[in-house]
Amino acid sequence: MFRNDRTGRKKQVCQVAVDVFFEKGYTEASLHDIAARANISKAGIYHYFKTKSEILSCILLGLTEEGFGLVAETVTKAKSEKQDQQDVVAALIKAYAFNILKNQRISLLILRERDQLTPHHRKELLKKERTVFEMVRNELAALPELKTHFNINVITFQVISTIHWMGYWYDPEGLLSVNDVLDQMIETILTGILQNEKTE
Repeated sequence: MFRNDRTGRKKQVCQVAVDVFFEKGYTEASLHDIAARANISKAGIYHYFKTKSEILSCILLGLTEEGFGLVAETVTKAKSEKQDQQDVVAALIKAYAFNILKNQRISLLILRERDQLTPHHRKELLKKERTVFEMVRNELAALPELKTHFNINVITFQVISTIHWMGYWYDPEGLLSVNDVLDQMIETILTGILQNEKTE
């Protein structure tokens, strides 16, 4: 998940920082907190990261890169199997959502703490998010039954936002499994944006 991960120790620092940032908030969290939780010295952290913001950037950019790679792989596989476009979109949504829920705390940090990034890292994150956005938009636009009066950018933002907000409200201990939730979500999305529902 984490970019430029040269050693297991650097990955450990990032994993620990996710919990520290999530529990204390980025502003209140300190490098001392992260070092203590990772059982290394504060000086040891500086061996891998120059600033606290650099750690946050590594975490947020890492999840975005992982998400793009996973979704792109899923779409490629679905198309190689000659699935119709509705099934491709459904597979895309599921892959995207599973990655968000697997990394639930990081996905929430993206929503909560992105403004803490430096302007350079924020620009880099936006660039990667734009790549994800364009991939999702292209697959939605390829739906042959898409309602023509809908704006494809609005639809894409709605789909991506719905997936990301699952990180806030989905409870794995609740009545519905993640597959049940995603099946209902996909049906709701497709019913809303297509001329006719897919017939079985």
